Amino acid sequence: MPRYTRDPLSEWFDGAAAGWVARAYRKPGQWEITYLAPPSQARRLQAAVELGIGNLDERDRWGERRWTRAFKRAVYHMHKEYGYAGEFRPGEPRVSDSAATALKWQTRGLVRKEGWPTRRLELAIMIVPGGDAALAAAGHGTPAARRYTAPQGERLRSKPAPPDRPWEPGF
Repeated sequence: MPRYTRDPLSEWFDGAAAGWVARAYRKPGQWEITYLAPPSQARRLQAAVELGIGNLDERDRWGERRWTRAFKRAVYHMHKEYGYAGEFRPGEPRVSDSAATALKWQTRGLVRKEGWPTRRLELAIMIVPGGDAALAAAGHGTPAARRYTAPQGERLRSKPAPPDRPWEPGF
């Protein structure tokens, strides 16, 4: 798998991300929840000094804060790097560029529980297994002419691309 330069802030979350993805792998097809605390003053100072990031609350064009985005990147990195079809194997990098399963993400909102000094962001992920079940779900209720996957052993029937638009798939 090609190595890319990672967001240095996301690397701070690797341990927490790996634990969360591992829990989600143990319950495929079900939402696994975690709560992300806002950055402490010490973490804000550390990010400014070590990484040159002065504002951890900066929002991207979708409205997500830099702190949350870094955690999200760590989760997706762990999933793609160590997530195999049947299990999560931290420390055993995958060879393929493609993820073996799909990961769904939900950012649910701020939650306050007893004993917490501040509200935390409720996040949920789900590991969506592949294989025949995924193929069946992908084709469920879709006419054969519009399917992009075929059941195992069957050939996908597709039409050639239109001659005036060769960049379009012919499905």
